[in-house]
Amino acid sequence: MIMSMRARPGLMTALSAVLAALLLLTSHWHLAGHIVPGTSMYGLPATERVALLGDSILASAELPSPADHFDAQLAGALRIDPTRVLDDAVSGLSLTGAHPNLVDRAPAYLAALNPSDVVVLGIGMNDACAAGFSLAAFTSAYAALVGQAQALGLRLLVGQVTPVAPALWACEVPRQQIDAWIWATYPHGIVLRYPDVLASPGVTWIDPAKVTTDGKHPNELGTAQMATLTAGVILGPVVVHAARPR
Repeated sequence: MIMSMRARPGLMTALSAVLAALLLLTSHWHLAGHIVPGTSMYGLPATERVALLGDSILASAELPSPADHFDAQLAGALRIDPTRVLDDAVSGLSLTGAHPNLVDRAPAYLAALNPSDVVVLGIGMNDACAAGFSLAAFTSAYAALVGQAQALGLRLLVGQVTPVAPALWACEVPRQQIDAWIWATYPHGIVLRYPDVLASPGVTWIDPAKVTTDGKHPNELGTAQMATLTAGVILGPVVVHAARPR
């Protein structure tokens, strides 16, 4: 027997409450333990953008299809419009090398961002591969850049430098020095451990044919793994990005 809904005002009230709760969940989403109005499905505030600052590892222009580039894959992992990922990563860019380097470019770029934006910093490969690499000069410039972002109130994530193939072993030792310094200096919650995901079982991060001709740029699969890691950290709890006391 079908019971008239008019005869069940209590049931109607309960259904209305459930519907209201569902509507609330579609317009509000959890972010770092809080309900934030106007967020995307995965919790990224609608006013928040992600800015990429770095070299060819983030630019990924070596990949033939733009859909496989890091910015596109990151937008997909975050489930946001691609225009909300601002790609200022430049192939060949270094932090302390030939001018204009990132020390030259960063102040104006960071100043143009909104305080709600997230900055993904991925720099160091070209520095590590340069003759006469100085860890002291690199870390001094890196810390100054992080300080600029902090002063502007920006949320910053720092990416470790990705590994290289054996053919480029001369770059590998400085790369490991950079990564060790980043890990020892900044809160682990803001460090993007790209070497770890590229070393995951089943991940062939560089095409075999390019091991000797390139040796450092991740392929589509490696780039996708990096984008997934980055998205997870962006959507995770916000960590105050101050350097640890030494």
